[in-house]
Amino acid sequence: MASIYAKASRVIVWLEEAMGSHPEDSKILDNACRALEEISNAASGQPAKPSDDEAARLAIQTILQRSWFERIWVLQEVAAARHVVMMFHSMDMDGFAFCTSLTKLNYDFKDPATRNRIRSAAYLIKGAGLRPKHLATFSDRFSLNICPLGELVDMYHNRKAKDLRDKIYALLGMSSDTPRGLLPNYNMLWRDLFRQLVHSLIGEQALVETWDDQQVAVIKHVGCVLGKVVSVSSAGAWDERQSIDVNIAVDNGSDDRWRWDGCWTLQASAKSIQQGDVICLLQGASKPTIIRPCEDYCVVVAIAVTPIGNKRLEGTPFDWLDCSREIQAFHREMILVWDWETPCEELYEIDYECFLNNRDFILTKTKKETDDRWGKAARLHYVGWLWKDAESYENAIKNFQKAIKTYRRMYRLRHQANEATFEVWYQTYTAIIKITRPPSLSARWETLFLRRKAKGLGIMADILGRRGDYFEVTERGVLQIIKPFREELLKLLLAVHGDKVPITDAVMKTAVGDDSVATEILTIFFDWRGDQVPVSEEVLKAAANNRYQGKKLLELFLSQRGDQISISEGIVKSAAGNYGQAMEVIKLLLDRYEDQVPITEEVLKVAAGNYHHGKQVIALFLSRRGSQVPMTAEVLKQAARNPYQAKEIIELFLVQRGDQVPITEEVLKMAAENIKQGKEVIQLLLDRRYGQIPITEEVIKTATETWGRDEEIVRQLW
Repeated sequence: MASIYAKASRVIVWLEEAMGSHPEDSKILDNACRALEEISNAASGQPAKPSDDEAARLAIQTILQRSWFERIWVLQEVAAARHVVMMFHSMDMDGFAFCTSLTKLNYDFKDPATRNRIRSAAYLIKGAGLRPKHLATFSDRFSLNICPLGELVDMYHNRKAKDLRDKIYALLGMSSDTPRGLLPNYNMLWRDLFRQLVHSLIGEQALVETWDDQQVAVIKHVGCVLGKVVSVSSAGAWDERQSIDVNIAVDNGSDDRWRWDGCWTLQASAKSIQQGDVICLLQGASKPTIIRPCEDYCVVVAIAVTPIGNKRLEGTPFDWLDCSREIQAFHREMILVWDWETPCEELYEIDYECFLNNRDFILTKTKKETDDRWGKAARLHYVGWLWKDAESYENAIKNFQKAIKTYRRMYRLRHQANEATFEVWYQTYTAIIKITRPPSLSARWETLFLRRKAKGLGIMADILGRRGDYFEVTERGVLQIIKPFREELLKLLLAVHGDKVPITDAVMKTAVGDDSVATEILTIFFDWRGDQVPVSEEVLKAAANNRYQGKKLLELFLSQRGDQISISEGIVKSAAGNYGQAMEVIKLLLDRYEDQVPITEEVLKVAAGNYHHGKQVIALFLSRRGSQVPMTAEVLKQAARNPYQAKEIIELFLVQRGDQVPITEEVLKMAAENIKQGKEVIQLLLDRRYGQIPITEEVIKTATETWGRDEEIVRQLW
């Protein structure tokens, strides 16, 4: 059809409909004529009188509700046109002027469906004389090459057609892309065609349910949340484009998210985009989808958007390819309802099961799959993560709470948990719910605590629902709990999954490295798993280096596995470098293992570099081992570099070992590079060992570069 329409030089849009001789018909005719007259006046710059404004608005609304604007095939006619003329009775008007006048009048009708239909038709009418007359001929079809099929469907799926298949085939003749396998074929059932359309837009991996004579698709798929719509604006009620401010925050697998705040310009869709709508990328799709989360499913607002004018609020352009490269995984499961007939507002008020029951839809899935993967608890759970990823934390918390309560009921019905397990559930849930902003912190910290609460409840739901990293518990899943939530969720994980929880070296290192509750976590591991807890050298090194709980952790390890632990050089190095508890940990090791504690050159180097406790640790070594403590130039070099204790450590060495302390050129150069305490170190050495230290040109050059030629200490070196 597109190839036929393209041959016409002018298209006449006949807005008059069949009427009889009834007085009411005459009144309709008069109103329609008045409407065109008002639109014509607006085109010539003559505004309506204030007293006539409401009457004019009603007249124009009447003519815009004509059936022509509701039909699908007429879109191709005006899209292919060189010139469009709007006609009614004995009046005619240029199509471009007609649409421009609507924009000028800017009447905001109460019926958004009518407004959306008209402004999307205006997009084609206004562009009729402006579009290039080059027509795309693909290998197997002809097209007007207006825009991608996804955009066309979003704009025009609410048009009417006697045959539902025409709602797709009519748009194919205008699309600028070539969806695989989508060709006019009236032997294909509507449900199969609709399913094929969905797959062409969002990928073959999606599970798609469609029905005969129903303009609804239920989509079960995975995707990644990109962000949310912050605000929506347009130049007027009849502007065919709308600007949406978006907040993009892509999870790139780390604690820091890839962020972009800016403005997109989109073609106005049949379903209005609203503040709070979620932007996501479905696996297999090339363009973002805009959805509106309901309680336990999501409504598709726009299936495939093409942002125009990707302007960052700070002025830097948005690059969709850069954004897509940041996406590491499509790990959010979603149930999406794409309904071409029902307004989003009506769908928002009902849950998923009511939606299906109201339509008498029957899904072709087994009961077990429906209950376990797509049941009520799971659906609440999925939507909770969508809200969380979109940073709508309060909505996420509400959904996760409902999901957890539903999971609890399921476990009770199936007798899958005992009372002890339910007690752990209750304690965990209570602990997370109590996460609130302390009164001592300002309100700007509120989002941080809401995010932590939402994530905690989300992981709890994952554990109970056996989702994600807790379907079969992974090392990553355990680490995810230990880092932000510590003991709050660890007991629950062990209670639900028991011996299936992997307690690996990586898990143990992360656990004992926690500055605040490492001892509590380690105690839980030993209480639940006893001898199965791995105690390797790497784990002990991490424990010895914990600046707040190092001593307690070592004491716990020694009480549980003391006879199996040998103290290596690496463990002592970690203890000697501990900025918080170096003294306590080293003393514990020396008291327990005495001469078995290796005090090597490498250990002394680490101790000498400890900003906070270097002198005290070396003094402890000297008091316990005396002449056995190695005093080398390498140790002195590390001491000379220490920005806070260099003078004290070297002075200690000089007092303890006197002339045995090897002061080399390299030691002096290290001191000369030490901005904070270098002067004191060099002055100390000049006072104690004047004439015995190698003051070379390299030492003087280094000191001059650090402090300048006129500095007193530099002049002394000369």
